[in-house]
Amino acid sequence: MALKAFELVLSGSASGFDKHDLVGNEIKDLKNQEIGKNPIYEIQKNIKKYIDEYALKNNNDEITERKYFRPIYIRPIKPHWSLVYDASDAKIKDGYNLNFGVKMVRVLRQKILNNQIKYEKAETVCIYQSKPLDLNDWKANDYQKVAEYREIAINKCTEKLLQNLSSYLVPAYEE
Repeated sequence: MALKAFELVLSGSASGFDKHDLVGNEIKDLKNQEIGKNPIYEIQKNIKKYIDEYALKNNNDEITERKYFRPIYIRPIKPHWSLVYDASDAKIKDGYNLNFGVKMVRVLRQKILNNQIKYEKAETVCIYQSKPLDLNDWKANDYQKVAEYREIAINKCTEKLLQNLSSYLVPAYEE
């Protein structure tokens, strides 16, 4: 952090740095630790459940047994699961918003070209950012607002990833 501040003083800009690069502290006083858990775990379960239901509905043992397709990866991306200071709303004294980013990726095929492997990928991204609320509102009732907005993030991102999932469930092949 000091290096970035020093770079800012010398050059007038901090290239490649934003507030989402900062790492905060884990909330220690949560009574229900599930509230603080990264939503990606729920989204992964939702996607797996959908794939299993899709395979059963279509009587497709290859999908059920995961025989023929390359893995589907669901990974966190920026902005990471976090409460981040946000002064964009002047009416909110100590504003923070809840952020979350997830990406679903699958390599569809690979080609060898000039002794290099080239990958064709399917990729879907979901970025969730809540409206800013006062920090005390986030903390109230054992972080009840975090729980509410966490569910919204899970539902929105699961829905977004499911929109393209059928294109991920095709056989992988190589050329």
